[in-house]
Amino acid sequence: GTGKNWLAEVQRLMLGYWTQLRILGLDEPQLLEAVRAMGVVADGCQLDAKVLADVVGALAAAPSEDAEAGAIRESLVALVVAKVPSLSQRTLLEIADITASDAVRGAVVSEVNRRLSWGASAGVVTSVSSLRRGEDFDNLATFLLRWPAWSSVAPPVEGDVDGGEPSGPSGP
Repeated sequence: GTGKNWLAEVQRLMLGYWTQLRILGLDEPQLLEAVRAMGVVADGCQLDAKVLADVVGALAAAPSEDAEAGAIRESLVALVVAKVPSLSQRTLLEIADITASDAVRGAVVSEVNRRLSWGASAGVVTSVSSLRRGEDFDNLATFLLRWPAWSSVAPPVEGDVDGGEPSGPSGP
């Protein structure tokens, strides 16, 4: 074997094709059933968080009256949010940059906050001396540079798939 996860590849292709059809306003119920049967929008999902975040962003372009696309998008958002604690720093950065979901961005903000150990209950504060590789320092610097934009999104409320309203100033 080549080590490639073929189930994930098939799921990616099926979900991508279905997403493109929905964006065009086309309905393909058999393909949707195949996507569901393969576990793409459930615990059987083999797709990595970056691919899921890309699809979530693409589904944002589906017609707003497309309830089916909205339901699939919500399922995918929940899958991305569940994967956030186990993601590498680089993947967290990539997902925060590409996501079109306040819930995903809120989960990333919460995870970055947890990893940087800011807050009264954290006990240990990340210091430059605790960084083991140059990449760790680069990622920390990138997190800090992007923090103002990310932190304007409220962390997700339990059960709120689309996340909270921005918590920053709301006007000029």
